[in-house]
Amino acid sequence: MTIGTISLGNVNGQKPSTPMFTVDVEFAGDDAYATGGTPDFTESVRDAIEAARKLLDDSNVRGRTNVEIICVAGYDAGQYVPYFDRENDLLFVRDGGSATWAEAADEADLSGTTFKLTLLCR
Repeated sequence: MTIGTISLGNVNGQKPSTPMFTVDVEFAGDDAYATGGTPDFTESVRDAIEAARKLLDDSNVRGRTNVEIICVAGYDAGQYVPYFDRENDLLFVRDGGSATWAEAADEADLSGTTFKLTLLCR
């Protein structure tokens, strides 16, 4: 799935030595989901993460180049459920309309779906 324009939503964070913060993002699905997941998901949402860090105005967060996405929680994507493979930096989409919650079919048209996700980052 090609991830286009990312909209930034709520941003929350804390200021310990290893700060954790959440970023709500939103983007439209595309018309040709590729099984095997969307590669380089972190890079796809990097601008939104950078904007969130600036909003937090926290010297422990801003300017860091090694931001890591810990997990992704989808809270509104219709019958589809995003799943983040942190080790391989892939975003998968599972089809909640299937009996087995299998990965969305290859070339599935997700263009009518808006994905709303919360990213937990550090």
